[in-house]
Amino acid sequence: MYRWEDPDRADDVTKVEIGTVLVGSDGKLVLLPVDAEDPNVGPIRKLLTAIEQKGTLPTTVEQYERVDGIEMLVLKDAEVKPGDPAYHHAVAGLLRRAGFIV
Repeated sequence: MYRWEDPDRADDVTKVEIGTVLVGSDGKLVLLPVDAEDPNVGPIRKLLTAIEQKGTLPTTVEQYERVDGIEMLVLKDAEVKPGDPAYHHAVAGLLRRAGFIV
C-alpha cells in the first residue's frame, strides 16, 4: 500500500510505501507498516477497523451469462462477505477510494 509523496501536487508521481495490508479469511485486516511513525498508520488502522465492522463490502464481480445465445463475461455489482474470494478486491477498492494506492 502506498501514498503519493505530495498529494497536493497534481504532477506528483512519487509513491511512498506505507506497508502491507493482510486480509484474513475471517475478514480480519492487519496493517504491517514500513515505518510505524508514518502519520498515515493511525488513520489507516482506523479505516481498516471500520471496514472490518461493515461485514459485507461492495465490489464488482465477474460472472458468465448467456446474452443473445452467446456466453459472455458480465461485470456486476455485488456485496461480498469475509471468506469470499472477491473480499480482498473489495477491501482494496475501499482503500483506493480513501486515496491510497493499492
